[in-house]
Amino acid sequence: MTYHDPARGRSAETSGRAANRCGMADSLAYRVFLEPDEDGYRAIIPAFPRVFTCGDSAEDALRMAKDAIELEISAARDRGEDLPEPDGDVEFRTERVVIDSAA
Repeated sequence: MTYHDPARGRSAETSGRAANRCGMADSLAYRVFLEPDEDGYRAIIPAFPRVFTCGDSAEDALRMAKDAIELEISAARDRGEDLPEPDGDVEFRTERVVIDSAA
């Protein structure tokens, strides 16, 4: 489906995502995992595996992740590439596995 991107003054592909009645694409939500490290937090964005960003705090890392996602989306649109499917509403589960060090 194609929608008009007024910020760019041209049409862009939504890659099958729904557009609202005005022709604008709906908001896109992507998962961001924040992992503490020695310098603050790393942001892991599964839909954008090439993106690496971090921040001094969880809030900073999340802000950096949002900026990185926006840049990736802009670059993909400029290259005419499809965007990754939004996965922000996908349920996930995190488990901890303990392995005996003698194993």
